[in-house]
Amino acid sequence: MTIKEAKEILVNHNIWRRDSVGAYHMPDPKDVGIAIDTLVSDGWISLNDRKPELNQECIIFNGKVMSGFIYNILGSFHDNSEGLYFIVDATNWMPLPEQPKQ
Repeated sequence: MTIKEAKEILVNHNIWRRDSVGAYHMPDPKDVGIAIDTLVSDGWISLNDRKPELNQECIIFNGKVMSGFIYNILGSFHDNSEGLYFIVDATNWMPLPEQPKQ
């Protein structure tokens, strides 16, 4: 979840939304919790606390910081840019920051 998405969820967390069928819904409490974690943490998320979305590109930590790794269905990270290089000992991750505004 990006900082922008987290802010959007928290700003609108008490707003009931109407779907295409006409039913009303509030944001999922899990999403509100993830948004809070995203904004108040130092950015690092323990893999014991929460896993990235499948195929989400992340910055990971396994004793050193590495970027551009993709979380996969095997529960590990891989980097397609250098062949199929797997990281299985990551302990923490964070989403990529938003792209710079030019």
